[in-house]
Order: sequence, then C-alpha cells, then structure tokens
Amino acid sequence: MSQSTVLSIAKDSRGYLWFGTRDGLNRYNGKSIKVYRHDDQKNTSISADDYIYTIVKSKDNSLWIGTQRGLNYYQPKTDAFEKIYHNPKDPSSLSSNAVLSVCETKNGQVWFGTNQGLSMLANAKSRKFKNFKLKDGLAGNEIYCIFEDSKQHIWVGTTTGLTQIKSLGKEKFQFVNFFTNPMIPIA
Repeated sequence: MSQSTVLSIAKDSRGYLWFGTRDGLNRYNGKSIKVYRHDDQKNTSISADDYIYTIVKSKDNSLWIGTQRGLNYYQPKTDAFEKIYHNPKDPSSLSSNAVLSVCETKNGQVWFGTNQGLSMLANAKSRKFKNFKLKDGLAGNEIYCIFEDSKQHIWVGTTTGLTQIKSLGKEKFQFVNFFTNPMIPIA
C-alpha cells in the first residue's frame, strides 16, 4: 500500500480492488498491489498522488476517480487515465479540481461533488458539465456524498445541509433542502 489512510474503496469488473489513499491509488489483484502515481512526463498517468477521495465503477466498466487535483477516468483496456480539470475560464468545465464524490445514476447520468459545487456530466464526448451551486438551490457548495434513490431523485450531502434534486425533464431540476432545525431536540 502506498499509504495507510484509506479514503475510498471500489471493485472493478475484473474483480480487482481499488484503494484510494492520502498518497496514491492502489490496485489489488488478489496477490499483489500496484500503485498508481502522477507522472509529469506521462500524460496518461493519474492527476494526483494525494487524496484519492472517491472511486466509482461506471456502467461501461471504467472507473471515475476523484482526487484533490482533478477528476480521472480510468480505462482498463489501456491501463490509462484521462484527466479532467476545472478551467476557471470555462463555465461548462468541472466546478472544481477537488472531486469528493461521484454518483452514476441508473440511466447513466454522472454527478460529481466537489468542494465548489455539484457538476453533472452534460456531454460525455466533449466532457462538458452543467454546474450547480448554492445560488442555484443547493444547501451548500461543499459536496461530500451523492445518492440516487428508487424514485430517481438525487440526494446531495453538503457541509451545511442536505439537498434532494428532482428532475423536471430536459435538464430542469427542482431543489428541496433540509437543514438542522434548532427547535427539534436531538435524541
């Protein structure tokens, strides 16, 4: 293992276990561990060594990997990473480089929680995103978890509250927020 603090775990379609740590990405094949590290000389290496926050297997058997310094799309056939970064000059880029959570819905929509809002992959080929922030209706901008329920509503856990997102069709959404109510005693 590259480091002892494990932040994320996933199993891929080949049965490999993946472990994200505070110092590298690790793949266990049942016998040994391969460590993936960023390499400035290799454009197919992972975007960062530190803080691998989330690993999620996609419907096409690739992996989405969120790090402190960018989003990665791992392609098992080539053992390579596509790096996806926030571009402050492009409003349709990822909302931030710190990707804390990922959720792929039953219909294949992919959502990314960052420390600066929620990003929905709007166009998989061009890697364009639709971004949501506090001003758009989220309970907060720092997104730690995302979940799709049986009614296909998206639940977003932030540091300041919980948001339920209901699709109204054609990329229109309704946001319902839940916050701590100081009038309700905590048992």
